[in-house]
Amino acid sequence: MAVATLPRSDSPARRHGLVARAARLVLGIAAVLPLAPPARAQLIDRYFPAGLPGYGAAPGVTVQSRAREAYDPGGVRLGGVVVRPTLSTALGTTSNATGQPGGRASAVAQTSGSLLAGTDWGRHAIGGFLSFDDQRVLSATAQSATAWTAALGGTMEVGRDQLVLGAAHLDLFQTSRALNGLAIDRPGRYRVNNARASYTWRSGRLSVAPGLSLSDTTYDDVFVGGRRVVQRYRDRLATEGNVTTRWQLAPLRDLVLDLRAVDFSHARREPGQPSRDATAFAVLAGIDYATDAVWRVRALAGVQHRIFADPTLRPVTGPMAEASAIWSPSGLTTVTATLSRRTEDAAELSAVTYAFTGGRMAVDHELQRNVLLSASADLQRADTQQRRGHETLLGLGLGATWLMNRQLRAAATWDWTTRRRSDGATVQEGIALLRLRVAM
Repeated sequence: MAVATLPRSDSPARRHGLVARAARLVLGIAAVLPLAPPARAQLIDRYFPAGLPGYGAAPGVTVQSRAREAYDPGGVRLGGVVVRPTLSTALGTTSNATGQPGGRASAVAQTSGSLLAGTDWGRHAIGGFLSFDDQRVLSATAQSATAWTAALGGTMEVGRDQLVLGAAHLDLFQTSRALNGLAIDRPGRYRVNNARASYTWRSGRLSVAPGLSLSDTTYDDVFVGGRRVVQRYRDRLATEGNVTTRWQLAPLRDLVLDLRAVDFSHARREPGQPSRDATAFAVLAGIDYATDAVWRVRALAGVQHRIFADPTLRPVTGPMAEASAIWSPSGLTTVTATLSRRTEDAAELSAVTYAFTGGRMAVDHELQRNVLLSASADLQRADTQQRRGHETLLGLGLGATWLMNRQLRAAATWDWTTRRRSDGATVQEGIALLRLRVAM
């Protein structure tokens, strides 16, 4: 997202702090992949921790992300590289093991691990990230699945400018819980290969950052009601170019203009169905603004326009927005609100795109120095753009984390979602988990 750019690191100490915050995010990222409510779209930045060069973005300092010297793992130093391994296990229950109407309850077990490595140099940076996430559903073994991700990125300082390069592979699973997804019988595998490059040119208060990203996505076949569904119509190569221009009014107070163009090329076309090949354009403008330690606002809004190669499909034009606001009424509490509006590819063969609108509110509170509480609410809607139909999702979450020491932390979470599908069916699910994480 262009709202937040990779922060420039001017000292080893500051970069070390970024890597430390990244290490704390790994557990959260690993935890949401298998069983989390489908409250966030599957954007590639979601799967990699902030601080990994080439991927992620600094979201601002919250109760959850701030550095805690007494409880942050120190990592293993190998020369100029800091390696941070983590391993976690979770046990709990889900009230709906299949994510379908009338699904039965089941015990679940999750095991996840990650390895984050980053340099601690005075200039330039190289980082790598590996993770795996295994989910076992004890009374519905067909719902069990394993996902893994890998990424490598680097930044090079060229005077006051910065070059960023990154490459990633994601081996993931879709489930019937996804908003605007297929009602599949069991998890279906899909893979994403991504490469990106950007260069930030700075002159006084002005910075201009052209970037290029390529994402190749392929889907395995799935089963819906016992019938095999070939998903080759979803395989695509997305080539995106963008130019982000920022004008600094004052430190941490920028005006932002973002221009984007994306080409969607699909490898296969189903007989009797229109081609999904398209070209999309977007113009966004906004702010990246911090008044003081109390408020941080990042917002982009504009318009997007998608033109299809198939003449039977009408162009789609609509608003586009990405916004987040962090309010810190005290040093012990932070409130984070996010809003997103964009066009996404539809999963169903009979549809092509849908308009995604989503909002999230999260409150984090430091009850004690080593006890953190959290609560969140999500509201999302998907409107199919080529035919009538929409889906809605409401999600609620509660969590408590106990930081025992630098190596150990325990967490208890509860997430509940209710989703109304386009066919009128309502699907509800509650997930309760107890998790223990070990980190170095």
